[in-house]
Amino acid sequence: MRDQNNLSARILIVDDNPLCIKILSRLCSKWGFETVTANNSQQALDTLSTTSIDLVVSDIYIPGMDGLLLSKKIKEMSPSTPLILTSGFEAQEIESKNVAKRPFIQKPYIPSEMHELIVNQLHGKVRKTA
Repeated sequence: MRDQNNLSARILIVDDNPLCIKILSRLCSKWGFETVTANNSQQALDTLSTTSIDLVVSDIYIPGMDGLLLSKKIKEMSPSTPLILTSGFEAQEIESKNVAKRPFIQKPYIPSEMHELIVNQLHGKVRKTA
């Protein structure tokens, strides 16, 4: 099933949990998006420096630097690349990380809600396809 909005995008998924990467990769593929994956912050930064990425979806708690510091580095490297943060931790702990100003979705997320968040972040950022 192609994405109903006919968006073509390459999404970098950053998570140290292989199952989370597998699930989101499959969903993104189903929605018509290409995915690239990284298990830690350094892999993510290396990928960003060598590959054209339209959106990053990153867990907050990943090896190396956490997702918040990674988001700052991404903005330095590629200011126009949108980022979505995710976490399976409790809302109170996430709030203490000051995530409120960033697009965020709690794990486990409902696929349709993740899809909507991805499309909203990509809107106007990537090319429309026929």
